[in-house]
Amino acid sequence: MSHIIHMDTEVVSNLANSIKKSSNYIEENTNSLAGILKSMPWEGGSREELVSQTGAVLNKITELKLELSNLGLQLESEINQWIEVDKGSNLKIISENNVISSSFSSFITSFLYPFGIFFKKDVDGVFEFFLDDQRGKELLDDCKAANIRFEYDKDGEKYYFGAENGEIIQITWVDPSTIPGAKGVYSPNKSSILLNNELSNNYDIRETLAHEMQHAIDYETKRVDTEIIEKPYQTFDKLSPAIKSEKEIDEINWNGLEKEFEASISERVHSEILAHSRGYDFNPELQTGESIFNMDNTYTSSEYKVILNQRGYASFYEKQLEETFKDQGLDAAINVYWDNSSNSVRVNISDVNKIELINGGFFDA
Repeated sequence: MSHIIHMDTEVVSNLANSIKKSSNYIEENTNSLAGILKSMPWEGGSREELVSQTGAVLNKITELKLELSNLGLQLESEINQWIEVDKGSNLKIISENNVISSSFSSFITSFLYPFGIFFKKDVDGVFEFFLDDQRGKELLDDCKAANIRFEYDKDGEKYYFGAENGEIIQITWVDPSTIPGAKGVYSPNKSSILLNNELSNNYDIRETLAHEMQHAIDYETKRVDTEIIEKPYQTFDKLSPAIKSEKEIDEINWNGLEKEFEASISERVHSEILAHSRGYDFNPELQTGESIFNMDNTYTSSEYKVILNQRGYASFYEKQLEETFKDQGLDAAINVYWDNSSNSVRVNISDVNKIELINGGFFDA
């Protein structure tokens, strides 16, 4: 049975305008509050906690404001299509056995699921979102400045984001076992980003992709010093072949190597601060501490602590360094932590021993 459907475009246009005005009002007031918060003459831990919590709320409000703006734009588009239908230029837009057009059905779906967590969108959809979002456009500008271009292959069709003739960085979905414990990984050596197949909603995908893109941008623009990051590993590679007994172990300048690892990890934390800041721009489901992050190239103790402690990177770096020692046939206890007295990252290497096999010789990892 056919249904007659109708829209009073003037009334619905007023609704679209009201949505737009409400969106602008929200933006003006959140920006005003953020400014007051930033300039607040107050120092101390309680201030940081307030800034963190209030910042998280403001980020959520901003994300919802963007959703509201998008709904207004979709509604305006729907109105224009109804006007075209009324002119008789596109009668097929109204489905015979449905009370709404396909485009308005999409609008209703967006309205019912405004928080982006019910349906998984693929990478091409995230590219599209970035191109329509102001922060996504800023990310695009940074990709162009770094001369990199992200490529995603879906069913034989390629999608791109970045500089038109930039260096290609391939984006691929992988099994969780390929990148255990990670949502995504950027590999500069392979010029690729690997995404965990278990990412289940838009926000996670947007955040993870933006996070890994920022790592790529930092690597290509030398914003993060890779020489500092790699130096202790190079030093250790030169030292380890000479370690054949406990005597050689005792003769190693472990304090010097610790200092190199401290500089290396500090630089890696800088990269994580930048990447987390970028990623959280696209995910309103934030955790405590996210509003502390920013991309001003001034790295605070609060930012270090969030990365090392709340995000678990201290434990990650410890395990990684222990594996590095095992690769050279050495067992060691590694401790990575933030030292409040020196206001810096500290690395402690202790209990270094050769790993001996039961039948003699040494373990070759």
